[in-house]
Amino acid sequence: MPLSVLIVDDENVFRNYISQMELWQKGSFILAGEARGTEEAMKFLARNRTDVVIFDVSMPGKNGVVLSDMIEKKYPGIAMIAVSSYDDYDYVREILKNGAHDYILKSRLSEELLERTLHIIEEKKSRISPWEEKQELRSMVYEWLLLSGINPFNSDNSRKMVTLIWVTMLKNYSEIAQSAMMEGIGRIFENGTENGMDVLAIHVPPNRFVIINRFYEDVSEARLREKVENSQMIAQDSIRRIYSIQIDMQICPPFFSDNALRLFVQHKLEEEKETSRKMTAPLAMTIEQQNRLLSAVNRMDPDAAENMV
Repeated sequence: MPLSVLIVDDENVFRNYISQMELWQKGSFILAGEARGTEEAMKFLARNRTDVVIFDVSMPGKNGVVLSDMIEKKYPGIAMIAVSSYDDYDYVREILKNGAHDYILKSRLSEELLERTLHIIEEKKSRISPWEEKQELRSMVYEWLLLSGINPFNSDNSRKMVTLIWVTMLKNYSEIAQSAMMEGIGRIFENGTENGMDVLAIHVPPNRFVIINRFYEDVSEARLREKVENSQMIAQDSIRRIYSIQIDMQICPPFFSDNALRLFVQHKLEEEKETSRKMTAPLAMTIEQQNRLLSAVNRMDPDAAENMV
């Protein structure tokens, strides 16, 4: 599939220079669109599949450094090429830190150089799966949700809905097989990513997932829930067919803040852990404890029996 490219620059002259290059006629790359600034670019990315963004650094308002930071946080799979009229080290450092593939001076940007750079990105992308592209973001979200890490969505204006997943694992699978199955399940959920909606599958060992659906379209809450339910239904059916295992799902209510979402997820995971602990506790009872429990039942003493659990 040809790589889809977006050009972001407030100058018409430069956008026209890029858009009129003959490389777009060769079939390897598609010029998907143009944007005059950061806000316009982010709206475009929310609605269109995009593989590469070519952007000017020195745009008015939110400049290229801000844009690269927003793309890196919201769309980590998109490659970035920064262009500028000035060789400013501070800009170069910040933009490359935000994951940009290259920083090219406008005075040196020829069609040959751009085409060669795009082919390098194409080759690199062919070796990396969408699952691998999101690995760092998943790790950051896990740290934030469960280990008091920094919120990776600080610059993310998306609306989020969360689904909690419990996987019923079969005990006769080895640890290696279970690990492979959990990764496969995560990949299935993230395959539900589409224009306007991004999916992150955060594995909480041993058998839980936190699925975060992020939306960048301005749609109703009912529509958000409908899209989540459809995505999860397709994933659940695929998991059942491929692995022959059962999963339980709970779609959580929408939240007004990331902090509320985080606290809710932590509460639900701890609640499930406590329930599991209570259910398995009787299996670990000694013979003496079992006799005391039976005695309490025979005496019809519910308080004593409950204290044994």
